[in-house]
Amino acid sequence: SLEDLISLISDESYPRGDAITILEVLQKHSDPTAKSRVEDALLKVSERGRTSLKEMEVSIKACFDVMFTYGEGLLNDRHPENQLSTKEIGYLRETIQEVLEAAEQFSASAAPATGGTAGDPEAHRARLLWRATIGQYLGRIKQLDNLLKEAWARVVNTEFPDPEIRRETEDAEKNLELDYKEEVSCHLTIGCAMCMKRTCAAERYLRQANFFLEELSDYIDFEKGGKKNTDRQKAPTGIKKTSEKSYS
Repeated sequence: SLEDLISLISDESYPRGDAITILEVLQKHSDPTAKSRVEDALLKVSERGRTSLKEMEVSIKACFDVMFTYGEGLLNDRHPENQLSTKEIGYLRETIQEVLEAAEQFSASAAPATGGTAGDPEAHRARLLWRATIGQYLGRIKQLDNLLKEAWARVVNTEFPDPEIRRETEDAEKNLELDYKEEVSCHLTIGCAMCMKRTCAAERYLRQANFFLEELSDYIDFEKGGKKNTDRQKAPTGIKKTSEKSYS
């Protein structure tokens, strides 16, 4: 029956993209009572989407609170960097990944089960809200990125004096920027550091912070493995190929 169908697609477990598509078709029903019931269901599903967006925003802000408080405290208190643990670094990376993937996770809950495009408007709204939210934290993100960059520079300068390692790290930073600009179709000739667009700059530096965390994690694994004294001039495998690593 129509009531059973509406009940099914109004359920929270049903993909919102599919639900909205079906309900918009059912709005053309000739029976005024049925049409009214469909419109009520459509309002309910739409409100669920707005609630999910708000929850995403709150979750992102909570992640940033943890990220900055924990990350800055950790990096300011632990010198040299080999006092850090992969567990501590991993926790910080997980928090950054949660922020980076928040919009995609929201979109997945809205996407049509059929693989169509009905969920795209919600995904677009989620992406806009996500970028606007992280853009509010650009200054703190850059501060965290600088702390990580300085920590990595200390490691390179003291543990891996080979100039090639420094060059590879610099190349990796440049590649991060070039790859990101290509991804977002940015044609500006100025560097991200000079750009006034807070939203994409925040994402760019958040990815770079994640990159330096990965480098530090590789170094700690290398250090804990006891290879420092036997092969001091060589970087661990992950570090030596910084310009070839994945930045996601």
